[in-house]
Amino acid sequence: MQRVHSPAARHDRRTEAALSDPPRHGTPAHLGLSAGEASALVLGGAARSLWGEWLCPGDTRADLTARTDLLRALLAERAPADAVVAEGTAAWAWLGGTPPAQCIVRVRRIHRSLGAGDPPLRAVEGLPPERHIVSVGRLRISSPLRAAVELLAVRSPERAASPSTVRGLLEAVGAWTRDAPPPEALEGFGPAARSRIAEGWTRCAQAFR
Repeated sequence: MQRVHSPAARHDRRTEAALSDPPRHGTPAHLGLSAGEASALVLGGAARSLWGEWLCPGDTRADLTARTDLLRALLAERAPADAVVAEGTAAWAWLGGTPPAQCIVRVRRIHRSLGAGDPPLRAVEGLPPERHIVSVGRLRISSPLRAAVELLAVRSPERAASPSTVRGLLEAVGAWTRDAPPPEALEGFGPAARSRIAEGWTRCAQAFR
């Protein structure tokens, strides 16, 4: 007996293949999906919708490799090759949870606008010292300790992090119980930023007492 494949079955295979074969991330149009097919993937749990229309595999939030794959795809054509994922974006890469509203990257020098698209990218001038950069695949990320002090150093409320996020980053490297940030973690920060880091470090510790 000849097996007849329903249009729905073909639809499911095609949409799932769009996320299982490279490229694994992108807008529905980039993945060759209609709006209805994209919605079906999200409703079925095979995909998640992040940052507007951008789709990623359903396990992205739960897996470090999947999150860094997503960030690498986002930055591939929009940021310099030596850009470093920093601040809250680095925290999301390490810890998961709710993705930030924008991607923060540190660059050697701001000499051009970053490519437009979803999510919005924000460049901060000045790369972290190399010893505070971790390479995960081809993605460069601020280390958990560096990401924590970057978050404590920012002045903008929209880029600040909760004490629980800072604690998660510090616990990942065994630094949560320290009374003050390690001196090496402050490398590259000016006096004002160092003062904010020290004050923020104390506030985070007090929040859990």
